[in-house]
Amino acid sequence: MHSIFFVCTFAKQTHYVKNEITFVYLLVRRKFNKQHLKINSMIKSLYVEGLNGRNNPLDLEFNHDLNLLTGKNGSSKTTLLKLIWYLNSARVNSLIKEVNFNRAVIITDTYKLDLTKDQDNRFVNISINDEKSFTLSDQNLRELDYRRPVRINEKLNVIVKNSVPTIFFPTFRRIEGGFSMDNNQFDPAFGRNDEIRDALEQLSRKLSFRNQRFITSISTDDIVTLLNSEYSNINSKINLTQKQKSDEIIKKIKDKFQDEKQTLENIKQDIEEMESEREKMLKPFTTLSELIQTIFHHKGINLSNLTIGEVNNAISSDKLSAGEKQMLSFICYNAFTKDHTIFIDEPELSLHPDWQRTLVPTLLNQGNNNQFFMATHSPFIFSKYSDKEIMLSDDKGE
Repeated sequence: MHSIFFVCTFAKQTHYVKNEITFVYLLVRRKFNKQHLKINSMIKSLYVEGLNGRNNPLDLEFNHDLNLLTGKNGSSKTTLLKLIWYLNSARVNSLIKEVNFNRAVIITDTYKLDLTKDQDNRFVNISINDEKSFTLSDQNLRELDYRRPVRINEKLNVIVKNSVPTIFFPTFRRIEGGFSMDNNQFDPAFGRNDEIRDALEQLSRKLSFRNQRFITSISTDDIVTLLNSEYSNINSKINLTQKQKSDEIIKKIKDKFQDEKQTLENIKQDIEEMESEREKMLKPFTTLSELIQTIFHHKGINLSNLTIGEVNNAISSDKLSAGEKQMLSFICYNAFTKDHTIFIDEPELSLHPDWQRTLVPTLLNQGNNNQFFMATHSPFIFSKYSDKEIMLSDDKGE
């Protein structure tokens, strides 16, 4: 029997990614060991006393999918988002400095954290999972900034290791570009534009912590980074498995005891599985493409060297309106985030009422099992989800 080297080259320009991928095989069928699957937790409830001087405590039970915080300005919507976010990752120092409260108890699927402080912020009493509490002095709190002492950090790391992974979108999440944002532009009052970018990136890095991400950026820089990174990861997986499967195919072909017809049939099956797995891995990009064609007027959006949607009619992401950039940001991060809790402060900013109506169903229909906390004034957002609403004041501030 003659040896035959069988190679398939797919040069396919899809409607969602402008690229050419050459490969023998994408992925072998994956076998998962259920014992190694990690089920991410969600934030279940919060009890807080004295939030911004409130006389009555808040005792809140949260939904696994959507939680809409409503109320007029000054009703502590943003403060509550920050409180939950900092508690979830046991960032006690930030919590004490930025949030006014007396006691807070947060419960997730994996832990319970009970934190009480005195009015002068000199002492904080902490109990984890109803175990014996311990006290941190103001000196201890200062030492926490330097990850000392070890004993205290070991206790708090119980929370950190079991914290729900999150993304936080503040109100200043997207500083708009579009006005000659080239790096060589210089304004004596503000410095170079790349210095502004660097400052925002530094702020984002400073407030992010392990699996807790804080999103703020000029224009769509962060989205470009996100999508290129995700696409690069997919290609890396493709490249990693190519040689392995290629060797397997060659081994089958060289097997003198295997019927040639059966060999070709096996290779055909491998290729069909390859295409199926390829589509599965690129599903987030497919979803983005479909959403962009449904929601946006543009057929496609070009982000650096990557195009989402129709290539021929694509528009540069820097040319998008403020509302389009906001919507693009939400659906992109949600597309590549699974089993997270996502906080959005005033999602209605820059969004047309029609998009405010479609935002929540769009995010929920992406189906990544994310839990959302949104602080909003918009009746276009909360009116259809009265069962998901958490009212912090009688006047919603519409």
